[in-house]
Amino acid sequence: MYLAKIAIAIFLACSLFFPHRTLSISIIPFNSIYIIKHSERDLECLAKNIYFEAKGESLSGKIAVAQVTLNRVLHKQEFSKTICGVVYQKDQFSWTINKNIKVRDQQQWRDSLHIAKGILQGKLFLEGFEALYFHATYVKPNWRNTRQYITTIGRHIFYL
Repeated sequence: MYLAKIAIAIFLACSLFFPHRTLSISIIPFNSIYIIKHSERDLECLAKNIYFEAKGESLSGKIAVAQVTLNRVLHKQEFSKTICGVVYQKDQFSWTINKNIKVRDQQQWRDSLHIAKGILQGKLFLEGFEALYFHATYVKPNWRNTRQYITTIGRHIFYL
C-alpha cells in the first residue's frame, strides 16, 4: 500500500513539473482466482481440453471451456481437486472416451497451450464466468434442464 502511494505521488509530481509529457498508468485486467497450483501435466490436460472441446471456436469460446474446467477444480466437493482429475473424470468430457485421440492441428494446439498458460497466470479470463457445465449446441443431454442456463458462446451452451 505504501509503495502504491509513492508511485501515485511520483506520477502527480511528474505531471506537474512536466506538463508537456503525457504519462499514463495502464490498468491491466488480472484474475487471481485461476492461479492455482498445477503441474506441467495439469497444464497439458487443460490445453488438451481446450483443444478437443473448443478447437475452431473463438478466443472467448476457448477461454470459457478452460474456465469451466478450472471452476470445477475450485468446486472440490463435487469434482476432482486437480486439473487432470477434472478433465479425465468419468463421463465429463466426450473426447476423453477415445483413448487414441491425437492432436493433429499444431497451430490450434499452440493456441490451446497459450490460452491454458494465460488463464493459469491470471491474464486471460471472462469476467464473472462461473459456469460448471457446457455442451455443444447440436447435443441435447438429459441434464440440461436441471442446470441454470448462463450463456451461449459459439457452438457451446454454458450452465451453472
